[in-house]
Amino acid sequence: MKRIIACLLAVFFIFSAMPITVQASQENTWDPDNGIYDISTEEDLLAFRDALNQAKQNNDYHFEGVSVNLLQDIEMTQTYVSPDSNGSSEAQFCGTFNGNNHTISNINMVTGDNYTVALLPFLGNATIKDLTLKDVKIENGYTWNSPFAPISLGDDKIINCHLEGNCIIQAGSDFSKNWNYNAGIVADNYMGSLMVENCTIDENVIINGRGDSEKYRIAGGICACARDATQTQITGCINNATITSDYIGAGIMGSAMSNKRSVDYMNYVYITDCYNYGNISSNDNTTNISNVFAGILAESSDYSDVVINRCGNYGNITVTTKSAQGSGGVAGELISASIINCFNAGNVYTYDSCCTGGVVGHIRTNTYGSPITTPNGNIYFPEQFNSVINCYNTGNVTNEDISYSSGDDVGGIIGILQEHETQQGHSSINNVYNFGNISSVGNGADIVQDVRCETNNAYYRQGAIPFEKTIEDDGTPAQFTCKNIGYYTSADENGKVYTGTITGNMNQTISDTPLDTDLRGTLNKYVDETNATIEADSDFKLLTWTYSDGSDGLGIHPIFGYNVINETPEADKEANGGYVSASAKGVAYEKINDSESNVVTITVVPNDGKELTNISVKDESGIPVNLTSLGSGVYSFTMPQCDVTVSATFTDSEDAPYNAYYLTVENNVDVNFLIDTEYYDAEDGYLEYEYISTIERESAERTSEPTVVSVESLTKYHGDNDYDGDRQLVLQAAPAQIGEKYIIRVYNRDGEFKAQFVRSIEDYCLAIKDRDDNFGYLARTILNYGQLANEYFEYAQKHELVNGVPYSIETVGDYTAQFTDDELNSLKESAGTPTINQGDKIQVTGVTYIAQLDPEFRFYIDGVTEEEAKELNVSVSGGLTATVAKVDNADEENNICVRVTGLSSNDFGYNFSLTIGDASLTYNGYDYVYMATQYGSNEKLKAMMRGVYRYARASEAAFGDETHIHPKNH
Repeated sequence: MKRIIACLLAVFFIFSAMPITVQASQENTWDPDNGIYDISTEEDLLAFRDALNQAKQNNDYHFEGVSVNLLQDIEMTQTYVSPDSNGSSEAQFCGTFNGNNHTISNINMVTGDNYTVALLPFLGNATIKDLTLKDVKIENGYTWNSPFAPISLGDDKIINCHLEGNCIIQAGSDFSKNWNYNAGIVADNYMGSLMVENCTIDENVIINGRGDSEKYRIAGGICACARDATQTQITGCINNATITSDYIGAGIMGSAMSNKRSVDYMNYVYITDCYNYGNISSNDNTTNISNVFAGILAESSDYSDVVINRCGNYGNITVTTKSAQGSGGVAGELISASIINCFNAGNVYTYDSCCTGGVVGHIRTNTYGSPITTPNGNIYFPEQFNSVINCYNTGNVTNEDISYSSGDDVGGIIGILQEHETQQGHSSINNVYNFGNISSVGNGADIVQDVRCETNNAYYRQGAIPFEKTIEDDGTPAQFTCKNIGYYTSADENGKVYTGTITGNMNQTISDTPLDTDLRGTLNKYVDETNATIEADSDFKLLTWTYSDGSDGLGIHPIFGYNVINETPEADKEANGGYVSASAKGVAYEKINDSESNVVTITVVPNDGKELTNISVKDESGIPVNLTSLGSGVYSFTMPQCDVTVSATFTDSEDAPYNAYYLTVENNVDVNFLIDTEYYDAEDGYLEYEYISTIERESAERTSEPTVVSVESLTKYHGDNDYDGDRQLVLQAAPAQIGEKYIIRVYNRDGEFKAQFVRSIEDYCLAIKDRDDNFGYLARTILNYGQLANEYFEYAQKHELVNGVPYSIETVGDYTAQFTDDELNSLKESAGTPTINQGDKIQVTGVTYIAQLDPEFRFYIDGVTEEEAKELNVSVSGGLTATVAKVDNADEENNICVRVTGLSSNDFGYNFSLTIGDASLTYNGYDYVYMATQYGSNEKLKAMMRGVYRYARASEAAFGDETHIHPKNH
């Protein structure tokens, strides 16, 4: 068996500038008079609210160009009186509210102006991001009610915001104005350009549009309404809330309307990759209003262009009030819209209503010919009016007790498609199928109850009726042609498909011979034939169809993802020497659009006496997909937008390659990879590697392209016999990035991919953290130090994804714990008393511990010009190096400093003497730690310095004066 190396080498992490004093208070941080817009406490949040109110009084655009930062989780104890918007169209918040992934909880919100209830006032060119609100109560709202913001008026963005816990959002029961808007993220977009991205609403949230009877109320999971807006984009959002309303309710967006009824005020709405899981229903106490309810978008008006792409509804739609005008699983009543790659899997129930559909209840055309437009510009889509393409319904669609004068129109795909007389024939229904049950006391059909347009590739259940009303009101046959219309015997891969045509007045011709393709193949043929035209003219792509495992109740569906092809299945384990199992069974489809849904795990299981030689995932072009090792034979990868092939090879254990990695330290950290290139027949080949190209605080990022190095240019390792001759690749690291993965790929002389290694310092430390010795303790301090540095430098916020998965570092114990008495006494003893002898000419004004790739102290000085600094004599003891430099440092008036480098982790307490011209001082690393932890005011900095101290002590205990340990020693 290959030996597993469990060795820990001295690891010296380095970090960027850490000034001792950053903030003036350990609690409240809000200090706009000094340019500090940080919120750490409830008092800070209320002070921010008061500043917004002051801006209203001054009639100005407040916080423009400013970032307001939430630094801590806050639990409210006081009622939050919302900022004063006073119904004014003047935006009051124009900056960025950065939640930094923190949470404000227990918020009882009330109005401050009898117009709005929200955390923020009206928005104008504002951004809200990375913020969670929890347990929000808006029980007596007014016109605009939403936890985050009431109205968007400018170019506004709301990104990665979440509403969690037990929440209620509604207007007061006696509210008597004509309209109220209620939503989980933003209530209204009024003539703005709003983007809402990757936001979620929790399942224990209730959003209710209610008020005085016969008034219009709107409730939406994400957004209630967009009015006369230039554009509204909602992408990657999920609603789990229960939505109820007197008038309009939808899981994602309630209404898109153009009140001004002019092409100059077109309302462009683009909803993509959104899902609703919450139940949508009407309030029972409201009657005689044209209600509209849906899972994604309830309604749109004339002079609106709507695109709904790659969206799905799982919630039930229940409308029990009379006079409902349009309800559907995806959309209720739309005018001039395209619904593409969408599905409904919830049940749709209406009572004494018209226009009920599995996908959309009622579609009508505009009275003008405007092309569909998305945020990327005009799109000359083949169907420029109403389109339902590549969609399906699996939910039951029901209407009961008809007395409504307009009649009952129930369809598995669409209830009724009603065109303006000047535009008949422009709308289309293409590549759809229904296998939900249709139940109606009036008119009901599997595809469309009333069809007066082109229908192509539409399939219904065997024995069902595809269309019902096919004549005009005067009794003449409706003019339509339906090509490739037919039924299927089963939606699974054993089902047969019979197809034909239907012309006016239900003249139906269906073949007695089934097609060669099943339902999936029949639908995909249309996709293959049509995509070339669509892709040439638009941003849209029709998705191919796949079978599901049935767990989602969908049967077959357009896939929101791609196939995982496993070339090493369990059935072939005897022949292969082992097998690989994938978490995705045949397909990784993203019905929930978050990062976790894109991550596939694979588990490698070798046979007895066998060992994994190589594991790879390649895309459809044969290019390797990055793998992350999760330990114990489990790997993960992020699914690209194409099919992937997973394969593994196994060999006898004694013939396995000898690969290893270990850590060393001199003045910086080195991660040493030992690769058995001879085993891979790659001595004349090359390596590709990806890692952090720089560790500077603001610019740390992965290399944009893999670095290529020839194998023969690497040195050979000489030490442990098992690894003699391995090629040695040395890379570097920083503390906030210890979870970063180093990705190394091996190729032979012919460029053939042979192996891939994915490792991190965190992986190494986790493997030995439980050892009951100095090395185990050192591993634990490294993990904690890395997490503290990550938090201090906000590395995860700056670099949200690493290899496509959320960035995190596993910690051990209470890594924020205060010093014990023994630790503090030890630190005092080690720190001693630094001495500074100021000269007549040179004055030492401050010190900072800082590093790029090598750690250093910077001693800032006064008394010399740049020219004089070039001739200044400096010296330092103990083999360290001292140089004079000019650096950019906004915290220092004089940017001339002396840089001292060469101090390593296991001699942190070394007292070095530094002479700078006629000034001199004695200092050591613990001097800085003591001052920062005892006299600093930045809590994150103090916590990180405690981590520095514990790490340095552990390094001293493990290594003493040693700076390099070979793997065989431990």
